[in-house]
Amino acid sequence: MLIKTDELNNLIDSYWQVVGYQKQIKELYQFLDAQFKAREYGVKLEPIRNGLFAISQDYDIYEKKVYPIYLWVPQWYGRFYVNSQKIPADTAIEDCPIERLDYIAFVWNWIGCNDPHVPDTKEPECWLAVTKPEVENPSERLEDVAENIWNHFRLQLMDEETEDGWLKGHFDPHKEDCNLKGWWLLRRLPLSQVVSCYQVQQLVVKAICEKYNELSNSQS
Repeated sequence: MLIKTDELNNLIDSYWQVVGYQKQIKELYQFLDAQFKAREYGVKLEPIRNGLFAISQDYDIYEKKVYPIYLWVPQWYGRFYVNSQKIPADTAIEDCPIERLDYIAFVWNWIGCNDPHVPDTKEPECWLAVTKPEVENPSERLEDVAENIWNHFRLQLMDEETEDGWLKGHFDPHKEDCNLKGWWLLRRLPLSQVVSCYQVQQLVVKAICEKYNELSNSQS
């Protein structure tokens, strides 16, 4: 049978559940943008591009990508943030050379299933990280580096868990199409732990900004 009728029974309800989830994710990132810009914890972080990174951005009938995606509904959404004080006044954030920036932070949301590199979880998750990518070309655009992180970040490259609960790992420049070296610090939270403004502020915004400041101060 070309179309399985038994899978159509709950299709409309499932669609509206996904729409509801996506709406909440949008509101989460709008809140994050405002809080990171407020400089509540000593650093002002601004997002790269006016939009979310997502696994599925187009719908190909015949899959030809090196990294195959088996679902048209994105499992991942993400946003990258940088210290805007490091960016020249006449330069768009996306076009800033990576050499001007110390770190790139990100917040990603994962639906919790169907990823070839991460075991399924019991519920959706929120991932937050501070990264120190190193590239061969120091003038490479920030957005291109962020795209590289988005495509080639792998949890399997974790090296250790730090005393304050961050997972520490590295990038693998030997992967196909990946020119990244450097390291990353990551925390994984069940999405159910960051459902209120207070929880997002404390567990995501404050955590990233304090880690950002800690790393910056250790360099000075």
